[in-house]
Amino acid sequence: MAQENSRYDYNHQDIDPVIDNINNKSSSEESSKRKYYFQIDVMKTLCIIVVVAIHNIGRYMFPVEQLWHIFQPIPLFLIISGFNFGNSFKRKNLHSLKEMYTFDYLKNAFWRFIFPLLIINLVCFITDMIAVSITSYHVYGWSNFKLWFTSWGTNNASYFIMTKPALIDILMGVPIFPGPGMYYIPILLQFVVFFPLIYKLFEKRPIIGLISCFLIEIIFQLWIAPLIVAPLDDNNVFFSGNMLRYLSAIALGVWFVDNHDIFSKKNLPIVAMSIVSFFILLAFFFGDVWLPWLDNFNIFGYNVFKRNECIDYGFSLSFLRTEPWWGKANFLTYFYPALWFLLFMKLLPSNLDQNKKNNRKIVSFFRSFSKITYHILLVQAIFFWVIIPISDTNSFQWTPFWYDISMSNLVEPYLSGGGSILWREVPFNDAIVILEFKYLIYIFTLVVIVVLSLIFYKLDNRLQKGIKHLLGKTRIRRTSG
Repeated sequence: MAQENSRYDYNHQDIDPVIDNINNKSSSEESSKRKYYFQIDVMKTLCIIVVVAIHNIGRYMFPVEQLWHIFQPIPLFLIISGFNFGNSFKRKNLHSLKEMYTFDYLKNAFWRFIFPLLIINLVCFITDMIAVSITSYHVYGWSNFKLWFTSWGTNNASYFIMTKPALIDILMGVPIFPGPGMYYIPILLQFVVFFPLIYKLFEKRPIIGLISCFLIEIIFQLWIAPLIVAPLDDNNVFFSGNMLRYLSAIALGVWFVDNHDIFSKKNLPIVAMSIVSFFILLAFFFGDVWLPWLDNFNIFGYNVFKRNECIDYGFSLSFLRTEPWWGKANFLTYFYPALWFLLFMKLLPSNLDQNKKNNRKIVSFFRSFSKITYHILLVQAIFFWVIIPISDTNSFQWTPFWYDISMSNLVEPYLSGGGSILWREVPFNDAIVILEFKYLIYIFTLVVIVVLSLIFYKLDNRLQKGIKHLLGKTRIRRTSG
């Protein structure tokens, strides 16, 4: 993730660099106080790998592959962000909102998050114009504005940009081509804006801050659930891209700032609640196979769970907004990724012995990968959006065309009328072959996305340096004049 200049080339753990200039402290002072967490880089790397996997292997899935979702990468990302933000604010001894909301804070947030998004939108616009010049049609794929599949046609992304809902979504931070995971970007931008207020809740009494954040999310979740009747309506991003539905995950990250020991008394309730979270996630992903009795489970005549409608498996809590796939993301499920966070922080060292060559290589790899996670998120969203129309397949999955070409002959004998794989009918040897092909294709796709993200990251850095150099020259001329 690009920074203002070379003095920000250290770990880049989440948004820590965004507030480096607060209180006008020197880079050397900050480096001497900043603690490096190797575990954070590992978690961020694994999270983005899982995100790409989830968006790549959805077509022709076997139940065991739902384990990718169990890792809960987006909530874990937000727990990490809350932890890193909180550590930065605490280390800099920031207490008042005036100290937190500085020009430098907002300026660095712009360069870190908004500027790369502007580049991506420019790329989207150019790509769309090229498509129009060649085919007379705009690029259009699986859109959150109109969620059905079309190949190439007049119902296109650029058309919807001119309508009110799409324009609002773009202003909220959704890319022009809103591919998978796009909802995380407006959440991240809201997070940058509102985190100082969240941190203030924890400053005096952390327990009050944690409870307050959970209550706010609970109220939001209960209020919003009945308001959005159509599960895939045009304003879906107002729910999916709303930071409030992840507020408790962010709060858990801040909670861990003072103590992230999994065996600490203050964290035992979180560990205990992770069992509840795991059960809800189990019901969501494997309920129809392992927990079919949930169909009739009720308390005082109230059905606690309901079958997922937009996906053909599992159950969600009936009193929360669950469609199309949000039954796995709410204040009752975030304890499970919090457990993952605590386990990583406990089991991995904060830093490896740098005197060993192999350790230096390992740290360098995870640091480098961690730097570009935001760029990977943007690139994979645009990549899958653009690549799906090329595949010309009626798929509700983010699979590139080479996935369908490679897999079609293998899975064709075992497909249902709706295109889903009848996994119970697949012989074991054929299942192994199908999975081998799937994950070879996934590795290839991941490599393509990472390479594109590295190019994007370097382009982002160069553009930022060039623009800042010009701005610096302009400032000097005005001063000297």
